[in-house]
Amino acid sequence: MGWVYFRLGKPDDALAWLESAYAQMPDQEIAAHLAEVLHSLGRSDEARQLIARILQRATYHPQIDDLLERYPELTPPSAP
Repeated sequence: MGWVYFRLGKPDDALAWLESAYAQMPDQEIAAHLAEVLHSLGRSDEARQLIARILQRATYHPQIDDLLERYPELTPPSAP
């Protein structure tokens, strides 16, 4: 539901949904959506921190890689 709100141009409404979803299932797809919403709301530092956690946990992260291709400015400083 959070991603639907974001696609409808309602990132504030999307945020709570995605935070809840990520708390219940912290996978990289939800993390990528949450990071994009955070970035759109001007909370890029939080988005980078979230991305850094995913990159540390997983060696295979295609959704995060796709996100970083679209938004290279979200690449955490410690990322390869």
